[in-house]
Amino acid sequence: MNDNNIETTYCDCVNLIRKTVWDFIVKYNKHPSEFDDLMGQADEYFMIAYNTHDKTRSSFTAWLRVRVWYGLVMANGKEMKHTYNQTRPPRPSVHPDNIGLVDLLDSLNEDARNLILLVRSVPADLDKLFQKARRKPARKHVFHYLKDCGWSRSEILNAFSSLKRLLN
Repeated sequence: MNDNNIETTYCDCVNLIRKTVWDFIVKYNKHPSEFDDLMGQADEYFMIAYNTHDKTRSSFTAWLRVRVWYGLVMANGKEMKHTYNQTRPPRPSVHPDNIGLVDLLDSLNEDARNLILLVRSVPADLDKLFQKARRKPARKHVFHYLKDCGWSRSEILNAFSSLKRLLN
């Protein structure tokens, strides 16, 4: 095969290879410092994929992704099983000051508190809206329900943005 064609193909697919290696690191809880080593292995699997690709069976990118992923799994199998079964570290606290829920609710404006209470204990007519159109996002149902209850658009959007700030 032509070496120039291999280089061109590699340059076209290097981002796919990097993404595959990174997905592998994330899925199997590998340390990010192993990226370069795994990338070296993935380059070998690129050559295997390039030499074994059958154009009549699949696209080259699909074949490459499968070959790289399969190669990484087979080469790192023993280590993977050990690290994958370990528990992940606990999530960091959302609020570093460990503020209680009551304090968080007190920091919200009245509309946002009412919105939380509405979601906590859903009225029957709002529940019927959820049951009718399940594909519609819940936020839209709540928005229309509050609009029907007499809330202005700005009040609803302010309540949603207060909750968003609280959760982020």
